[in-house]
Amino acid sequence: MKLEFTKMQACGNDYIYVNCLKNRLKNPSQIAKILSVRRFSVGADGLVLILPDQKADFKLEMYNADGSLGKTCGNALRCVAKYLFERGYTDKTRLKISSSGVIYRADMLVSGKKVVTSRVNFAVASFSPDDIPVLAREPIINKSVEIDGKMLLITCVSVGNPHAVIFCEHPFAVGNLKMGETLERASMFPQRTNVEFVKVIDRQNLTALVWERGSGRTLSCGSGACAIGAVAVKLGLADFDTPLNVKMEGGTLTVTVAKDYSVRLDGDCKIVYDGVAYVED
Repeated sequence: MKLEFTKMQACGNDYIYVNCLKNRLKNPSQIAKILSVRRFSVGADGLVLILPDQKADFKLEMYNADGSLGKTCGNALRCVAKYLFERGYTDKTRLKISSSGVIYRADMLVSGKKVVTSRVNFAVASFSPDDIPVLAREPIINKSVEIDGKMLLITCVSVGNPHAVIFCEHPFAVGNLKMGETLERASMFPQRTNVEFVKVIDRQNLTALVWERGSGRTLSCGSGACAIGAVAVKLGLADFDTPLNVKMEGGTLTVTVAKDYSVRLDGDCKIVYDGVAYVED
């Protein structure tokens, strides 16, 4: 099968984007697994389908590198908005894009036919165990959990998908990726979880290492940055309504947490190249 695609990245969080506005892609889970393998294929953190939608302007469907269906992706939402505007599928600079049944608002600052920055008003962060989900009777907020024989202070939060956020002095320490992999699949998370190791630089700047559910180590994560911001405010390490710069391995994303814990995500995103892949039927 011949498959046309566009490679896009946001702070190194790269996905293979397929325009499905006219034709639905068959077997997207399997195609995500095949094309996401680095060095042996296109290579990416996953596959994103751009689809029509009856309730929103457009729809996003995201598959992780392991083929699992992702609930949502902040960086992908921003990239899809850029793609649709720059490729002429819309002249709107404010779009409603649905993902997993939730409608998000994406705003773009444009110059001519180019998108300078792309922003998404993301989910309202929830610390409720049922929303995440995590097997606990009460919210897990800065609580000690043993992983691989080491005690970690973990805060669990949902921003449309599950996250375990760990504030520590050395987020890039040897062994953290292994702990992230173990924590992703810990029995306390029935749907697995994303994991972020975070260091506070000051009240407006943080740095983080990301282990993404279904994709492993990623250079950045939009929903992860939103989760980090929400937890930082919850723990009194940052302030409401104040832009927080979250520096990840691939670049810096900016999040702003409102008093109702709704989170706004800002950052750069780029079209890398258009390509054609050949996938065995």
